[in-house]
Amino acid sequence: MPENGQPVSPRNADAERKLWFDYLAKLNDRDLQTARASGITTWGLLAVAAGIAWQGLHRLPKLLGTPTGFENASVTVVLQLDAVYMLTSSVLCLLDVIRGETEDRFLPETRKPAYWVVTAILFFFIATLAVAHFVISGYGRTPFVRWTLVSIGLWQVLAIGFLVGTETLRARKARKHGFPRPILSYSALRTAAGKILYSILAGFIGVAVIAALITFVRGLSRAAEDWLLPLGAATYVSAFLVILSLLFLRAVHSASRATYKNLERDIVVERLEPDAIKFRFVTQALGPSIADWLSGLDQEFRSAEARWEAFLASLLPRVEEIKAIDPAYKLERDGRLRQLLEDNEREFTRLYTELGGVIAQLDDFVRYHATIREKRLLKNLLSEWNIRLETMKADQVAKRDEIAGNVQHTPK
Repeated sequence: MPENGQPVSPRNADAERKLWFDYLAKLNDRDLQTARASGITTWGLLAVAAGIAWQGLHRLPKLLGTPTGFENASVTVVLQLDAVYMLTSSVLCLLDVIRGETEDRFLPETRKPAYWVVTAILFFFIATLAVAHFVISGYGRTPFVRWTLVSIGLWQVLAIGFLVGTETLRARKARKHGFPRPILSYSALRTAAGKILYSILAGFIGVAVIAALITFVRGLSRAAEDWLLPLGAATYVSAFLVILSLLFLRAVHSASRATYKNLERDIVVERLEPDAIKFRFVTQALGPSIADWLSGLDQEFRSAEARWEAFLASLLPRVEEIKAIDPAYKLERDGRLRQLLEDNEREFTRLYTELGGVIAQLDDFVRYHATIREKRLLKNLLSEWNIRLETMKADQVAKRDEIAGNVQHTPK
């Protein structure tokens, strides 16, 4: 249906359907071209990973046969992974700022399974890395290297603890109110200032880690130990893990491309209407925008209020029917009044829970996703919704007492 409310003619629907089909076909072609233009195919990355694994296994006996060789390699690989992670995060944040404003959208339902898999793997990796910092800190040789290992390990433990605690509270709240947790498709740092600040902090930590790595390698050289062997082994491990990460991310991205292909197929096979195509594209591939999501919450709230008003209006005829019963039939009057009040309580509880879930969704967004400017505006909306909800509760109690009073004091 177009905006003027008039039905779409078959000719216009076919034209709009063709536009959607051409657009999706171009998206699929663009993804394929990007994958080919990257210079390194998946098979190429697999071949490089296999070569690195072969070389690493070939040199492993020599490394284990060297005194403190494994310990030195462990310190080196942990510092290398820290440097790669922090510097990559810093660069990606800067690139995000350079690209300019991006349209913030929530993650579509089709991508949430992949999101949770990636999150779980990343959590396991960081948790393992955090424990490794403390385990190998005694092999740091110099106070600066040991301090760097302990500091980053402590920071990672605190970060993991904070995230686990936060996500647990959010999950409990979501289960309590029965609403899906909103997840943003992009970085949690939604302002340019926040991204720049994080980029500077991550870059500073990355530089400090590189300084600790250089200090550690120079310490091995001064101690007349073979510093090339642990450095080479650590570089093999780091490169192997980076390639595996790239392959995994490619696999996740290729799985998301199936959404475009399925929609492109269904346009032809099922001859979807333009509105159905747009709905599936937004919900399955693009994700709803924050503005649309907030608008949907407002509509849910207003719809629940309207249904409550309609329900209250539907009680009036039933009240009149009860009042029309001869007071001599007290058991029938009391039974029908009790049933009416139970229906009133049941409907109110259902709508009150539904509205509470809407408010809980908005509160979750304000707490964990909203910018400072959005928080100022949405806190006012939250306050207004809570007032309307409590007013609705007070009106329900008053209406219940009013109905009971009117029926019980019906003149004979």
